[in-house]
Amino acid sequence: MGLSTIMSSMGLSGYAIAGMLIFLAVFTSLMVRLWLQARKGGLEEVGRLPLEEGRPLAAPGSPVPPAGSTGSSAHGAAKSEEGR
Repeated sequence: MGLSTIMSSMGLSGYAIAGMLIFLAVFTSLMVRLWLQARKGGLEEVGRLPLEEGRPLAAPGSPVPPAGSTGSSAHGAAKSEEGR
């Protein structure tokens, strides 16, 4: 009795079909949602966000470094040593 005989007799094909149906449902719902947003013009507004002046680049709630700062102290020390 080979491994292929054992695996085919277990009846596991239902799991593959269920997984494919779940994938297709999620994929289809995402495509419909994006299509509806594109028809409303919502994607144009979101697409312009990186180009607008005065918007912070960091995520909401995360600390925004002050202008002119170089980041972490280790990074700044490495830059100052390179300049020597």
